[in-house]
Amino acid sequence: MIYTLLVVVAFLGLVVQHTLFTGYFLQYFRPDCVLGVTLFSGFHLSRFPGLLLSFSLGYVADVLSGTPDGWNAFFMTLVFFLTHGLGSQIFLKGIWTRMVTVILFATLKGPCSLMVLKAAGYHVSLSLTLLFHWLGEALATVLFTLLLFYVMYHIQRMDLSFSVGREKHPHP
Repeated sequence: MIYTLLVVVAFLGLVVQHTLFTGYFLQYFRPDCVLGVTLFSGFHLSRFPGLLLSFSLGYVADVLSGTPDGWNAFFMTLVFFLTHGLGSQIFLKGIWTRMVTVILFATLKGPCSLMVLKAAGYHVSLSLTLLFHWLGEALATVLFTLLLFYVMYHIQRMDLSFSVGREKHPHP
């Protein structure tokens, strides 16, 4: 159920991200919904379903955005591997360590994207507008991801309580 819900949230997030947040003022605070879902899946899904989800959502984000093909797919797959590996090896179970991880990846995506675009031969001029866009997107992504973590945590608890209740009182 969580996997299906993450796919629905990601695709709704992509639709809202590329329609509602394309206005003049809102374009600076456009959350990267795919990054939020990828971070959540890195902490909560097993390796193969999470890898499949992160790559697929990254590829869809590549198709919808103007980035070079494969950049989001590569970045989301890398983010999944890092969060999944860190979550299982270093035990990133607390809310504070997960928040730091979210902030880290949300703020690193902008500079990493610039380096990849420059390495690919694209001309990108650094300006104050680009800085505001990068910081606004990082802030919106952090807020969206923390909201996603909160809502999904409560959905998982609700689903667990329903499944526990079904086990105690099976229907004839």
